[in-house]
Amino acid sequence: MYRFITPLSVCLLASLAGWSCQDATDPAAEAGERTHPQLAVGDDGPINLLTCRKHLPPQLARDDLVETNLDTSPAYARIESVWPTGIPADENYGAIYFYFNDPAGTTPTDFNLLDFFDLRLFDPKFRAAQGLELAVDAVAWFVPGVFAPWFSIDTGGPVEMWFITRQQVDAVVADGVLTIGELEALTPPPLKGHTKKFCEELRPFPGVTNFLNTFAKGELEDGRKFKFELHSQNFTSSTPDPVIFEVDIKLFH
Repeated sequence: MYRFITPLSVCLLASLAGWSCQDATDPAAEAGERTHPQLAVGDDGPINLLTCRKHLPPQLARDDLVETNLDTSPAYARIESVWPTGIPADENYGAIYFYFNDPAGTTPTDFNLLDFFDLRLFDPKFRAAQGLELAVDAVAWFVPGVFAPWFSIDTGGPVEMWFITRQQVDAVVADGVLTIGELEALTPPPLKGHTKKFCEELRPFPGVTNFLNTFAKGELEDGRKFKFELHSQNFTSSTPDPVIFEVDIKLFH
C-alpha cells in the first residue's frame, strides 16, 4: 500500500529503510508501450477492466518479484498535493477515501493530509495507540532491494468515503494545509458513506510508466448510492509523457 510515490520520496523512504534507490528495467516502458489498463463499459457504466482482482497482471510478471501481504498504509487517505486539486475531484464533487477505519476518530488531528506520507504508520505501537485498523486487504509485489512496489492492489472494505463540493475542495487545499478537523468542520458537512465494492491498483515503481486506478461504489449514510472512479498516469518525473488525471464521481438520488 505504498501510494503515489515520487522519485524523491522513494529515495527518502528507501534510505530510511536501509534499501537502495535504484531503478529497474521495464521492457514495456523501454519499448514505448503503455501498460495501464483500459476502461470497459459494465452494466452500470465504465469500470476498470482490472477491477478488484487479487493477482498480478500477466503483462507485469517478473521472475524476481516477491509477493507481500501488507498490514499498514503509509497514508491515511488518498489526498495528494501532486494532483491539481489535491483531493480527487471532478467539476462537481471531491471524494476522499480512507485506508483505515473510523478516520474521524483515529486520524491525528495535527497531521496535514496533503503531505500524504506519515512514517509513524509503519510503527505498530503508533497504530495501536491511535486505534488504527486497516480497512482494506492489501497485497504488493516488490523487486528485492527497492522500497516502492512494482505493483499493488487494495480490495475489500467497507472503505469509508467522504464527499464534499468542488467549491469546498478548492477552498480547503488553498493554503497547503488540510487536517481531518478542517474537513469535519465544513459547512455543509461532508457526505459520508461506505463502499460495497472497492479496489485500488497502483504502479508507483520508479523509472517506469506509472498508473493508479481506483473504482468504488457504495451507499451514503442518507441511503443514496455513489460511484467513484479515478485514473491517473505518468504522475512522477520519471517519464516525459503528460500527466493524466481523470476523476468521475456520481451521487444518485
